[in-house]
Amino acid sequence: MDTLIHEMMKYSAVLSVLGGIAVLIPNIYLSIKLRNQKQIITENIILGVPERLQFRISVGVNANMSWVFASYAIYIWFSYLLFRYGHHVTQDEFKSWHQATKKAFGRYFYLGLISAFGGNCFAFGFVFFIPLSTLS
Repeated sequence: MDTLIHEMMKYSAVLSVLGGIAVLIPNIYLSIKLRNQKQIITENIILGVPERLQFRISVGVNANMSWVFASYAIYIWFSYLLFRYGHHVTQDEFKSWHQATKKAFGRYFYLGLISAFGGNCFAFGFVFFIPLSTLS
């Protein structure tokens, strides 16, 4: 049992580190590459957000140091659940939000998705790493 916990800790730590790298590298690249277009991109994304959430998303994107990562909040698992069940965002509203994000980032859209996936992996590994470290 003890070795199983250590193995799971090792894999969750590796998942967190790789996820963290997958978040940082695309975020830094896109933040530098798209810094001149930041205002246009964020405005286009906010136009696709459901009207009742536009102010909150606008504040979240503009106040966040990593505006690229905040722009991809729809793809983070925790945020998705919060929007879906906490704010009752429908699938049609998610689709229009997704299309607005895809259109705003253009050819860089999938690089941002890699960053969001890295954030999900980081969070998933971190959530398992903390409880497992208390067991050993």
